[in-house]
Amino acid sequence: MNEANPSAIPTCLLCGGTTVEPSAVIARDYVYDNPGTWSYAECRSCGSAFQNPPIPEDEISRFYPDTYYTGMDFASRGMTRRLRIKQLIARRYYGYTQIQSMTAM
Repeated sequence: MNEANPSAIPTCLLCGGTTVEPSAVIARDYVYDNPGTWSYAECRSCGSAFQNPPIPEDEISRFYPDTYYTGMDFASRGMTRRLRIKQLIARRYYGYTQIQSMTAM
């Protein structure tokens, strides 16, 4: 347990590694303007990063209200925004006239 922050997670959530170090990343909520900052940790064993300490369960609803947008509208139509942009670039700048579905990219 981290003495400076007792709610910090001492092991990696992905691999269980015990060499978890604070990251230089400090995040703020610019979308819903929730007060505070959040820090991250990085596992030296597998390289994964995770929010540490995590947001307490009873506070998560502040960050994910009913109007929270996940971007799933594009995916539910079978094509993500990124793929549509790739197709536009391929047509406009590289002259591709027939582009098959790029959903495998």
